[in-house]
Amino acid sequence: VEYSPDGTTWQTTTLSLADQDRIFAVAAAPGYPDNPAIYAFGNLSLWRTSDGGLTWEAWDDPRLTGMEYTNQMSAGAVSPALADGGYRLFVGTADGQVWALDPATVTYTRSTTPILPPPPRDFVLHQKGEGDV
Repeated sequence: VEYSPDGTTWQTTTLSLADQDRIFAVAAAPGYPDNPAIYAFGNLSLWRTSDGGLTWEAWDDPRLTGMEYTNQMSAGAVSPALADGGYRLFVGTADGQVWALDPATVTYTRSTTPILPPPPRDFVLHQKGEGDV
């Protein structure tokens, strides 16, 4: 994942993705930057950073075990703030499932991949395409 502190220069942060995993969406929590959570949705994984990209954590859930082309994640979104101050993550799968997740109850595992220093609070994320250099 690449991010830009100024919209012009790019810096790279690394996620430990499986061979067939690709990040397809990045979304910030409602109230960002006051709520610093940012989510990266992959077809086989869901990641969260709450410190501007310094560290990333992978969602640890049995539904992700054994995912393949016919049931992989294919849509991801973050709800607006709810009346109770919380919000939900929505994940759609290729086989038609929709998961509504409360981020306050989701279990994450911290990535062991070295991450670059945190970006400034105002940054843009970009995923390199296969043809990018």
